[in-house]
Amino acid sequence: MKKNAIVQFLPLILIFLLPSSARADETDQQLLRSFGQQFIQLVKNVEKCAVAVDAHMGVAQPSPTEPAIEMINSGAGFILDSNRIAVKNKVVDGSDQIDVTLFDKTRGRARIVASDEDLGLSYLQIEAPIDARYQPKIVRDAARISAGEPVLIISNSLGIMPAASFGIVNCLRGDGMIQLSADLPAGTSGGGVFNFNGELIGLVAVQIDLFPDELPYSSDLLASETVLVTP
Repeated sequence: MKKNAIVQFLPLILIFLLPSSARADETDQQLLRSFGQQFIQLVKNVEKCAVAVDAHMGVAQPSPTEPAIEMINSGAGFILDSNRIAVKNKVVDGSDQIDVTLFDKTRGRARIVASDEDLGLSYLQIEAPIDARYQPKIVRDAARISAGEPVLIISNSLGIMPAASFGIVNCLRGDGMIQLSADLPAGTSGGGVFNFNGELIGLVAVQIDLFPDELPYSSDLLASETVLVTP
């Protein structure tokens, strides 16, 4: 009799479990769609904080009779306040002229007012004040940043802006840096890192290779990279 009871009740268990599993799958899909829409809206909200930086420099020719060739080094910068922009040193080092293009395509001339060699950042000042709409809210209290927190990285990937990436805060390091894991395209160095409230928490300072160059594989093969962010 007990065996018959088990056989009779088993179909009932399956009947009740299957709809429940289907409902769970549908809920997961709704959550993913909602997250995707939230992420897209976040990109639209903060992309205006990024600027295109074009650094012009003259390169001397071997012959003194030949004119110098103008080279243009392009990268992404991020607005900090009404007239200051942060950009990676390597974009503007040795430049004779720096032009900045804002989100609304307004162009302006900029000059270097300070540099931080440890972080590899230069700070630019532009002639005209930047519209308040383009100035980000900045998180200045590290206690508001938590391990496991999702973040958005906005960068200039091979001249294309905005390039958006998703990341996770690993930890707040003892040296004051924020460590992230993120799948990042080329050109992300100097990119802005935002929390999901649309607040700037820092700039990408260093992308760390997890394996030394002599090994037959590199972090390029991994799903994510370890990134250090300067607050």
